Amino acid sequence: MTLSTNDSPSSLLLGPDIWPWYFSLTTVGDEGIPTLRRSTISSRPSSAKPLQNVRSASSYLGETLVHVYTNDKVNVRLAKNPLRYFDRVSSAAAMVTPDLSMYRVLPKSMRVFHTIVNRGVGAVLQTRGVEVIPNVAWSCPQDYDFCFLGLESRSAVSISSHGRLRDAEDRYYFEHGVAEMIDHLEPTVVVLYGASTREVDRSLKRVGEVWQYPCYQSQLKVANG
Repeated sequence: MTLSTNDSPSSLLLGPDIWPWYFSLTTVGDEGIPTLRRSTISSRPSSAKPLQNVRSASSYLGETLVHVYTNDKVNVRLAKNPLRYFDRVSSAAAMVTPDLSMYRVLPKSMRVFHTIVNRGVGAVLQTRGVEVIPNVAWSCPQDYDFCFLGLESRSAVSISSHGRLRDAEDRYYFEHGVAEMIDHLEPTVVVLYGASTREVDRSLKRVGEVWQYPCYQSQLKVANG
């Protein structure tokens, strides 16, 4: 995910905005990261759709995976009120937890906070019966001590390569993290949003099922010829 020119990193540190829902959740680690129940989804949704494009509760979403991989502002709205879009996603095949920025230039404390929001929003939605697939994100190996916390092994998980393959360093950290994530979590299903690489494919061979979806920008390019 990227920050818009109007968003400074500090604008995403929501502080007291998350308190109404955070303190009702079970957490782990010194970081206080909320826990999620494993996702046992076994049928591949036919499509993946950004949350901001789900316009109403009447939209048929039974075969749709809803995600927030394309818009940090929607991620922030979810953090402030995890149930804001509940009526839109309650009928979806599954909802992927938020994807707030995890850039290496951000302080580690901010990356931890974004992981707290990621897990917490998912945990709140789980209490309302939404099928939640945890989005797992990291910036570098220094994140491994917290980025897998709160997740059960043998779950479906989701990862995004969008914006993480732009240069050799980003690519290396993404590929290394995929292998580390599989070692830690032993997922039954990996949802891959965006492109893959040879090294990622090699790691994903250890997973039972891989559901790959093109990023939304790629879908638009195809649709527009």
